[in-house]
Amino acid sequence: MGSNTRDAKATTDRLASFFACPPSDGGHVVEGGASLVTFRGARAENQDRAFVAFIPQHGAKQAYFVAAVLDGMGGMDDGAKAASIAATAFIQSLAIAPEPDLASVLEVAILEVNEAVWAMMQGRGGTTLTAVAMTQGGECRAVHVGDSRLYCTNPTLCQVTTDDTLAGLLGLDDLGPFDSGLMQYVGIGDGLMHQAFDLSSDPSETLLLTSDGFHSDVDLTSIVSVAGDFGIGEVLGRSALGLHVDDNATAVTVNRRHVESEVAVRRRALTVISAGRHCVL
Repeated sequence: MGSNTRDAKATTDRLASFFACPPSDGGHVVEGGASLVTFRGARAENQDRAFVAFIPQHGAKQAYFVAAVLDGMGGMDDGAKAASIAATAFIQSLAIAPEPDLASVLEVAILEVNEAVWAMMQGRGGTTLTAVAMTQGGECRAVHVGDSRLYCTNPTLCQVTTDDTLAGLLGLDDLGPFDSGLMQYVGIGDGLMHQAFDLSSDPSETLLLTSDGFHSDVDLTSIVSVAGDFGIGEVLGRSALGLHVDDNATAVTVNRRHVESEVAVRRRALTVISAGRHCVL
């Protein structure tokens, strides 16, 4: 076994162990213009996974910033396991990507993540995945599968992604009992159709990624309108503390201007930050 293979396996093992641990409840400010907040709610466990990461590229001459929310599907086998596998595979794919084109890198990553979850779960488990990635030069792209969401704020809230549900595809808020669940999810196997977005045009935007437990129970529009000097992440955390949510609820905020400057100095080590925890590889 070559050294590169051993290094890749060691990275995968450490990431898998990192994401296997359930996230701690509460809000967590991340250096570099991002924040995370997550709550278990009324569920027995938190099957959401969320992270921000700085991933060196091409001999540490540059790096990607990545933020993601993954909502393990509780109606299937072990949603937490599916989300953990997906988070690990997504970061690993970006870390070893030989292709400098960010759109291509993300497309390969989402397909490899789908294959990884399918290989382990054989269709018995799955997860959503909503992720954004940025370069030092300000390029910003997103990929999405499922009903977690990506919003942008400049200054009002605008939903970028479309839920992979019947209601979402029809452009409706709710179909009640006729909206019978996800039509696409990571781990579905052959036929995955992901969404992709180029968000490079407006670096002043703040981005917000949420699991459905958050955007179903929290008035995000009102929070964005009153966030002011507190910042969206802090207000989200304060609001969630007063909620009695039925589902796991997770949100990640990304201030693009702050993140862009931080990427320039985060080129040496792969750094993954989740709820209250860091992993440096």
